[in-house]
Amino acid sequence: MRLREAMANGNHEGLGGLFRDDALVSIAGRGSISGEHHGPAAIASDLARMRDLTGGSFRAFAPDVYDVLVSDRHTVLVDRYVAERGGRRLDSHEVWLVSIDGGRIRDCIQYLHDQPAFDEFWS
Repeated sequence: MRLREAMANGNHEGLGGLFRDDALVSIAGRGSISGEHHGPAAIASDLARMRDLTGGSFRAFAPDVYDVLVSDRHTVLVDRYVAERGGRRLDSHEVWLVSIDGGRIRDCIQYLHDQPAFDEFWS
């Protein structure tokens, strides 16, 4: 899957062609990265910011992703979310519900296994 490959390789600029111009990524919680991120440029910028804030340890959609379910309209990723920041480590599970429209990503919604730990890590 092209999204997983771009994320795992840190190729955030390459994400633009995968997302519709009106794409939305919704990151759950109350942490510094949480909220709605609109458009390919903002989404790529936010992902780069996560890598910067974690000194490059942020790893999403890496090869050990647990499951990927795909149809013409949706993709569901069951993933392990790993990052280190300021002496803290986050190692949790997440699910991404990805909606596809015209062969490009319309929106991504994140669901987390341990929301309080995610919020604390990104606070």
